[in-house]
Amino acid sequence: FDVLYFGNDRQSDRNKVLDSYFKKDLDLRKRWIGYIPKNYPNITTSPYLLREELIKNLNKSYSTFVVGDLHHYNNIKTVRFFESLMTDMIAFVHGPFDGGNFIQNPELRNYIIVNNIKELTEKLNIYKNDEPLFRKILKLQKDEVQRICGKYKLPFKLQKEEKLIIKKEVVKKPKPLF
Repeated sequence: FDVLYFGNDRQSDRNKVLDSYFKKDLDLRKRWIGYIPKNYPNITTSPYLLREELIKNLNKSYSTFVVGDLHHYNNIKTVRFFESLMTDMIAFVHGPFDGGNFIQNPELRNYIIVNNIKELTEKLNIYKNDEPLFRKILKLQKDEVQRICGKYKLPFKLQKEEKLIIKKEVVKKPKPLF
């Protein structure tokens, strides 16, 4: 698949953004897990998957799409944001969702921030045909997750194999992130 989205149907502004990108798109091969939109062309859907099954399916696409409800814009990022950046997919991020520049690496921002379907499709077509660039972007994504986790002292680190591990330390009364 070209793009995978995993999430639920909140019947909110997030759905409007997804529709504005993908409802009329005839080119991308889409896979949606959980949220099953109506009348999207070239789409394969499946109901919610348990976490282990979801993880097995996440890396079967070139990219994923990160968007949130309006109350997440310029605010704390959801777990989905981090899950997406840690996959072996390019995590395209809807520009206004990261309007506060949560992703600070300018090179990574240039690669993954998109504002419309045309921009997403053009970038994806370049990345799909340039394996070294594709791998570079994946590394930049994982480095950015590591930077964010370090900045906020979150108990995560990426190993050399680029797999997420959770430190076994228990942190009592964690401080707020913001």
